[in-house]
Amino acid sequence: MQKDLSTRDGLRRYKYRIFGPFFILMGLMLLGFYIYDFVTSLQNYEFPQFYFLPVFSVPMIVFGIVMTVIGYRKITPRYTTDFPTSVDPASSDYRYGPTTSRYKNASEDTTRVLDVPVPKKVKCRSCGGLSNPGTTYCSHCGEKLR
Repeated sequence: MQKDLSTRDGLRRYKYRIFGPFFILMGLMLLGFYIYDFVTSLQNYEFPQFYFLPVFSVPMIVFGIVMTVIGYRKITPRYTTDFPTSVDPASSDYRYGPTTSRYKNASEDTTRVLDVPVPKKVKCRSCGGLSNPGTTYCSHCGEKLR
């Protein structure tokens, strides 16, 4: 948070984070007061005394939502992109079917750039297929790995 407040833009977003929920809360309170006034006027067969409140409360709620979104717009992507992950070609083949060699080379390049060690495959004694380490059965023939 401290790094975010160091710039002028960060200070403005901080204000949006404070005033956005404030406007939402005030708009909801005014809308609730209008609903209460409307229900009591129906019981007394009268016209609502504060009929103009939705004209102010609904735009206030929308304005508060927009301010809140603007205040938090850069925080979520920053947290999701901070942690690089490697791409395991075997897991993508398992999930999405066989990939072309171009995509396999791209995943190898990614692991090379990130310097993430790729675990060695375990060879099956029955069929000779390669399986991920730690698995009990072969992913090709189903025999138990020793």
